[in-house]
Amino acid sequence: PDDYKEPESPYVVCEVLNIADTCSIAHLKIGDEIVVERRMLHKVDISDKTFYLVLENYIYGRLYR
Repeated sequence: PDDYKEPESPYVVCEVLNIADTCSIAHLKIGDEIVVERRMLHKVDISDKTFYLVLENYIYGRLYR
């Protein structure tokens, strides 16, 4: 059909912009690319900016490129 849209992958690659002081993933650094489950991203809108947060236990892994 004309309105058919291929389903999105349940996973997404994200860039780490900041890390909580309490994060237990010691090897994680700002700028790393991580794989997370798309439905576990939490959208937060503050002062006309959009941020996406993810809990550390929903990180599947880090990409090395």
